Amino acid sequence: MIRSHRRGSRGVRLRSAARFALALLLTSACALAQDSAENDALQRLRAEVAAQTDLDAPAKEALELELATVETRLREAEDARQTQQQLRDSIDNGAQRVADYQSRMLDIEEAPQSLRSRLGPSPSLEEIEAETGIVESQRASWSTERSKALDAMASVAADNAAARDKLAEVTQQLDGLEETVPSGDATLEGRIELLLQQATRSALSEDSERLQLRVRAEPMLNSIRTAKVAWLDAAIADADTLLAQLREAAAQQRQSSAIPVSYTHLTL
Repeated sequence: MIRSHRRGSRGVRLRSAARFALALLLTSACALAQDSAENDALQRLRAEVAAQTDLDAPAKEALELELATVETRLREAEDARQTQQQLRDSIDNGAQRVADYQSRMLDIEEAPQSLRSRLGPSPSLEEIEAETGIVESQRASWSTERSKALDAMASVAADNAAARDKLAEVTQQLDGLEETVPSGDATLEGRIELLLQQATRSALSEDSERLQLRVRAEPMLNSIRTAKVAWLDAAIADADTLLAQLREAAAQQRQSSAIPVSYTHLTL
């Protein structure tokens, strides 16, 4: 009955994930189209600045600096969108990730690793030593993951407060932006300024969305981290047990392969 219920739940989760993916695809397509237009405009304006012959060096440098700022703002907007995608995934599929970690922990409890299951009944010393290195490396990686998850869990309150403060700041910056209407006869400087305003608004809007998602996602992120730490605790304990078996087997192999020294006394 439990397995049947799990299969049904999985089907619901898959349909939900499909709907989420479609919505995300449409949102991303609109954002990419806007990015593409702004990047195209950036490249055109750069070419125009480079072709100007009636501008002195300081004036050109000032315009190039503004265009470099535009590029930075566009990159910030893209980075924020990528983080949004990760946060939406955590919100939409977090329950499945928690279940996956719980399933991994259950697998360890039901079938702990052993020397025999890893290397068979009669491993050589070389095989045991190689396997010891692999398990030690995996254990170190798990330990690092565990520390990061615990650090993130410990800083939840501070991180949430910082995200809310930043969101208020970004909202204030967005409200303070001036609306500039494009003009067909705008100067080169005016068109660069307009593009900079558009890129700045885009970066701030995407960062605002990222911060809102960050606050919304935190409960699920913490559930994921909690489940992950529980699994890592079980995995590390399982690795420690296996390492003890490997080291004992290696010591026995070395002892059994030791050749005692014998002397032959000759009478001359």
